[in-house]
Amino acid sequence: MKNTLIAFLLLIGLNTYGQSSNRLFSRLFYLKPDFHESPSQFDKIFTKAYSVNLHNPIDNRLSFVGELVTKRIKVERYDDFWSFPLLNIVNSKISNDFKRLGLINSGKDSIEIQPIIEVMYTCPRGFIWLKCYSKVRIKFIVSKSGNEILNDTYEATYFTSGTDSEYEGKITDTIENFANTTLGICLRKSLDKFYNDLKTKI
Repeated sequence: MKNTLIAFLLLIGLNTYGQSSNRLFSRLFYLKPDFHESPSQFDKIFTKAYSVNLHNPIDNRLSFVGELVTKRIKVERYDDFWSFPLLNIVNSKISNDFKRLGLINSGKDSIEIQPIIEVMYTCPRGFIWLKCYSKVRIKFIVSKSGNEILNDTYEATYFTSGTDSEYEGKITDTIENFANTTLGICLRKSLDKFYNDLKTKI
């Protein structure tokens, strides 16, 4: 009897989560919010000038649907719900960070950078007390003057209830803003890891 009750409660919980998740993304598709811009915390300026060619990101997310975010949460497939396509968002984020870090097209040595998006997923849960799990992974292939110098993936995960010091929103955020903000923070964490490696390679 006890096991039956536990199984029944788990079934209700899973069904409730699925319905709330669907409602969340339905609202996001309707609202089309701007992607949350989390400022880079990487502050090491590139002092040497390069001719940088940042290629448009390749979207490879479908290959990683079903990958575990936590023991109980898997990456799901959903369409982009932001005001601009995700590939444009990531490209613009990297380009703006490069300008701030001094990586502008003003040198003789050429740098070719190809980002490949593997995972870009956020999963908010709860109704009154919200929690959110986000995961971002991007692969970067970088060549300098025709020679490959970097080929690696940069992954970041972020779990928050909105009360930690890293969270860049408000405790009163709607579930939509909560999901958007956590994903923006996770993207920033992933890119900062890449910038650190790039700095050491070139």
